[in-house]
Amino acid sequence: MLRLLKNNARKTRPAATTTTTTTTRTCPCGRRWFNSREKSLAQLQLELPSRSASHDPPLVRYDSPKHTFKRTAGPQRTKAQWANSPASLRPSHRNSFQEQSESSKPTQSQLPDINLPELFPKTHALYLPQEKAVEKTTQAYTEERALARHALEEKIVLIYASIHSGDLDRAEVTFNRAWRTNFQDMKELVDARILNAFIDTHLNSEAGANIDRALDWYERFTDLDIQRNGSTFAILIQYYLKLGKVDEVKRLIEDMDKAGVTVADLLDNDRFVEKEDRAPLEAILREMGRKVDGVVTADRLFLSALEEAGEAKAGSTDTSSSSSSFPSLLLTEMATGQSAPKVQERVLLPINSTNSLGINVLTKALKDMEARERTNKYDQQQWLEERTYAAALEEFEEAQKRLPEQVRRLSQIPSDLASSWNQALVPLIEREIQMIDMVTEDAEDHAYGPFLKLLKPEQLSRIVITEFIRPPSKRANLGNGVVAGETSVASLTIGIARSIEAEYNAQQVKKHSTKQKLKLKKVIHHMHTEGKLFHLTVRRVIQQLASKHLYNEEEWKPKWPDAIRVKIGSVLVKLMLQVAKVRVTRPDPDAPGKEIVEQVPAFSHVLKRIGQGHKLGMIQYHPALYEALNNTRVSVDPWLLPMLVAPRPWITWQTGGYLQHRSSMVRTKSGEAKRYLGEADRAQILGTVTRALDVLGSIPWRVNEDIFNVAAQMWNNNEHAPSLPAKLDLPEVEKPANLETDSLAKRKYWFLVNKRDTALRENFSQRADTNYKLEIAKAFIGETIYFPHNLDFRGRAYPMPAHLNHIGNDLCRGLLLFDQGKPLGEAGMRWLKIHVAALAGFDKASFGERERWTDDHMVEIEDSVDRPLDGKRWWLKAENPWQLLAACFELVNALRSGKPLQYISRLPVHQDGTCNGLQHYAALGGDEIGAQQVNLLPGHKPADVYTGVAERVQLLVDQDVANGVPEAILMQNRINRKLVKQTVMTNTYGVTFVGARAQVRNRLKESRAAAIEAAKTNSSSDSTTTERLLTDDDIERCSLYITRQIFSSMGQIFEGARAIQNWLNVTAGMIARSTHESDIPAAQLEDAEELARLGVLPSAFTLAREERRRGEIGNEEGLLGAALQDLEDSQFDEDISATLKQEQSKRDEVEEDDDWTEDLEDAAAQDLSSTSTPSPTSACPAPAAPGKKPPRVTSVIWTTPLGLPIVQPYRNFQPRSVQTLLQTITIYDFTTLAPVNAQKQSTAFPPNFIHSLDAAHMMLSAIQCQRAGLSFASVHDSYWTHACDVNRMNEIIRNEFVTLHSGDIMTGLRNEFVDRYAGHKIPVEVILEGDQLWEWKQYLESKGRKAGIGPKTKLKKVTTWVDLEILPLPARGNFEIKQVKDSRYFFH
Repeated sequence: MLRLLKNNARKTRPAATTTTTTTTRTCPCGRRWFNSREKSLAQLQLELPSRSASHDPPLVRYDSPKHTFKRTAGPQRTKAQWANSPASLRPSHRNSFQEQSESSKPTQSQLPDINLPELFPKTHALYLPQEKAVEKTTQAYTEERALARHALEEKIVLIYASIHSGDLDRAEVTFNRAWRTNFQDMKELVDARILNAFIDTHLNSEAGANIDRALDWYERFTDLDIQRNGSTFAILIQYYLKLGKVDEVKRLIEDMDKAGVTVADLLDNDRFVEKEDRAPLEAILREMGRKVDGVVTADRLFLSALEEAGEAKAGSTDTSSSSSSFPSLLLTEMATGQSAPKVQERVLLPINSTNSLGINVLTKALKDMEARERTNKYDQQQWLEERTYAAALEEFEEAQKRLPEQVRRLSQIPSDLASSWNQALVPLIEREIQMIDMVTEDAEDHAYGPFLKLLKPEQLSRIVITEFIRPPSKRANLGNGVVAGETSVASLTIGIARSIEAEYNAQQVKKHSTKQKLKLKKVIHHMHTEGKLFHLTVRRVIQQLASKHLYNEEEWKPKWPDAIRVKIGSVLVKLMLQVAKVRVTRPDPDAPGKEIVEQVPAFSHVLKRIGQGHKLGMIQYHPALYEALNNTRVSVDPWLLPMLVAPRPWITWQTGGYLQHRSSMVRTKSGEAKRYLGEADRAQILGTVTRALDVLGSIPWRVNEDIFNVAAQMWNNNEHAPSLPAKLDLPEVEKPANLETDSLAKRKYWFLVNKRDTALRENFSQRADTNYKLEIAKAFIGETIYFPHNLDFRGRAYPMPAHLNHIGNDLCRGLLLFDQGKPLGEAGMRWLKIHVAALAGFDKASFGERERWTDDHMVEIEDSVDRPLDGKRWWLKAENPWQLLAACFELVNALRSGKPLQYISRLPVHQDGTCNGLQHYAALGGDEIGAQQVNLLPGHKPADVYTGVAERVQLLVDQDVANGVPEAILMQNRINRKLVKQTVMTNTYGVTFVGARAQVRNRLKESRAAAIEAAKTNSSSDSTTTERLLTDDDIERCSLYITRQIFSSMGQIFEGARAIQNWLNVTAGMIARSTHESDIPAAQLEDAEELARLGVLPSAFTLAREERRRGEIGNEEGLLGAALQDLEDSQFDEDISATLKQEQSKRDEVEEDDDWTEDLEDAAAQDLSSTSTPSPTSACPAPAAPGKKPPRVTSVIWTTPLGLPIVQPYRNFQPRSVQTLLQTITIYDFTTLAPVNAQKQSTAFPPNFIHSLDAAHMMLSAIQCQRAGLSFASVHDSYWTHACDVNRMNEIIRNEFVTLHSGDIMTGLRNEFVDRYAGHKIPVEVILEGDQLWEWKQYLESKGRKAGIGPKTKLKKVTTWVDLEILPLPARGNFEIKQVKDSRYFFH
């Protein structure tokens, strides 16, 4: 089904190579794009605009105040085609589009930028693939079928490895057997790429070409009903051209015409890129009367124009047309390929290293980079990314030089240990491959063989040793203080195979790279640094060009399943266990004073018992080796460092970020999510998201030398500070005299030893991590650096560099400045002072009060700058001291510069949202009181929602004190902001009542501990202070009481938000428990129709009520109280309460009826013997008709306002056992469907949905700031820019929030759910009685089924299905979103 979707998308995608009349096209999701064939690519190049606001359209444009959006007609389908389409492709009343009239079509000058997705467009990306448990043959999803599918996917990958390792006989046998045994799935999985691989390998085999077998596979296209493509003909035509067989070439060209493959498809193939390869083919085509001239001219003209533009740029020093977001120095460097002028030599403090192996290797790599004669930053970045694998073995050899003295006494590991392992392992790998080749029996029993042959044995050995010498992830106490390291067999084997896969893929990419591809990559990167790709039409054209020439969809490169990986890895692990030895010395028991030297295994394979009846395979490291490797606890890959050039733009969802290493735009393991992203990318609706990521990644940074020097000095002095841990020095645990005789003393001693050991190791790990940050900062001082970004599955952006980035801890943020500086000006000076006050903790006052506060504290600020370590250390008292110190340096440097307002400032100044999740909830719910509390309404100073909630809680407590409530009396005068803050903050993101109570309990305990400590130090305290302390029992009772008051207070403040939160939770729960009707046996659907006729099926409101009850299990009062009850009172039918009571009374009667009978042998309609209260949406023990119960595979899926599909990944992935040479390994496959975790899908949806909205707001703000020439960075809901631009950024933030919420987001979401989940049904239990009971009996008997209803049966429960109905939305409050534009403290 997915392949059909891809083909459909490919057919509707506009080509970009010829000049035609202006047309509009519609992507598979219904959104309109303009055909880029309207002008040739070369013509478009002549019109490439600069990054100015005049060329950019509004990000969101509505055609009328009612937010309607015009569309053009999409791909037409016949009635029969629609009937055979999955639910996600079926039309609904929202998918009818009106054809635009010719007069209404925009002119060409209007075309380039209009095509960003509408916020929550009416089609909601419905044409993205909908995960279904049913195949085209209507075979239902079953565990057996899933296992068969897994096995087939493994065979497909085995075929790939066999072909690429040259074992064509094995590949063909495996293919033919799979086709015979699983025809249906093979029809779905096999496409032209696989058959092309057979043809290509037969023609280009090292053993010589076999044209007969190649032609056999060519003919099999027809036999297998697979469409030939351009690559099919290119492979054969290239072969015949080399032999000079013109007639055969002509015959193939005629076949090509019949197959619908165009001349352009053929000439665009990589095999005919070079002129000498293309010329003979063009001559034959001309002879046959085919049009050749101009077929590929557009692309080549475009590339030539780009190349000429780059050369012209290199010859010019004018960079005025570039965006101000990029320093001209960088643009000149990138254009000319020359280095920037050398930065003046600096005297930097050396850093005392933790002596971690990773630190030494990192330092060496960075020094090597500087020593290399690479003046071009692009080349330097490429070299740095490639450095990772080259240093693998030399890293380990470095480790042997630094073994602790006590370890040296236990073992003597030679410095050439890794190389000795390598010398022994390579022959074993060679012998294993030879033995596999000798096997003539069933080749599938040795499925790992072809994969081992993809790389040379030396390469395999290097990968295996590299994985083994990584620090083990776990510790094993062997007794008597001896500690060994261990790692699971599954993770080690998968890691080895994954590295083999990555290495081979990298080799293939390099092998198939052409000069044109390399040039195109550099050209695209050059255009990105010049800001050209922020122009939407140019970006779209480049995407099409890159898809055609760089990211060939016709190339077959399947991902290796984990089941295959563990088989590959296990054989290599087994071989490694045979050769890896360490030399150990121990005292000679027969000769006192002498030692015995012996070789012992470095690793051992053990099985550890976990739980009942389960064992886990572990690779255990020898204690001596573990101690050596422990110095490498923190490791770094050089390609995860900050970049020296702007990141590669996100041309597709899988191509962006680092230059060499392929990354995904979204960090997800879910195969379901990846398929949605792929379809969204092909439909070209991710443009706004990719553009925002490019904006974030294109911001240049530099290291703050002032902060670095202070941090380095404290580090070298072993001084402790926040984010800068000092070295922990703990004394040895004293060994008790009765250690050997007293078991209790022995257990206590070893407990303390392990506790000390853990504390030291954690301290070492923290210090090593800090050491990395300082070393990286030192290495990049004087450099311009960049942080590529990608997203989590909710759409939130994160930098990809692991150690030093602006989302890191306080030290990281203090170490970073914008590379580009801007004059402060009056506004900038004011905001810099406001920023200093906020970082010092004075952030609840008005802006004017903060500015005056800074003026009043200039003595402390100057002392912090002049004597940061020798003075008062005032700055260290702040919550974020390093950021405060950086702001102090900036302010003092500006004031002392002589011209403060002209001072060039690089410090990022922050604007933070006020509990940003609640801001979105208040906007969605229209809560006026809540909007005031979170600064959506204008005010003279910032409101504090935590203080507001605390005041309301105090009000409720005072009322209860008057009524004599014991808990209220205990809590009188104990309510404060700190007590409620965490609960209020996390309530937005779905904290349970139990979790909230634990938070309150912890705050009460902290308050009690502080009071006890104060009593000890305050001599004036009287004994009454102790009497007022809360006991543990008091805290338990009061925590429950206060949590209820917090929830009640929030429900009053955020009434509309509370209702929306519950609507999201309940709706997600029903979706996750639903199944599409095509997955339900027909007999069960017939039963449901009969029960509907009897009038016993519950309403949607009843289901919602039961869903809410389900959510309250373990959650006491549920999220923010009884909001759904409010919905029922205000919006539900008047008869709901009576209906609910009536249905509940029936259930009670069933549960108490002694005459209620059940017939367990009757498969037609099984009764439930449970005495618990039944739930309409509870799991059904048996369906109401023959057939297996369909699994719940429905994820909650929605489209963000910017077009990003979000798939919640919460599924109950089942373990799968894989037999390997080493052991049976249990794995989890995250790429295939598994039953959803309905509870997690429900509870996680509200916070995930809000996260997707705040991510959309950030992206809109980032793009608008880039348009306005502002540098922009974000840490989720904290937005950064230059001090002088804060006013403008604040205005943009407010405007984009209003833009986001001006569209009816909740209505859009509900409409999307209605369309996406049309045809879904929920399992329910219904109760039959009286006439209904006997009508049901007659119905079953008419179907030839047993009714299980006897003379004494009064009531009977039946499990059946009802339609999933999306509930109406709760009423919205009166808050007007436009008022946000006037709120100065919205972000502050």
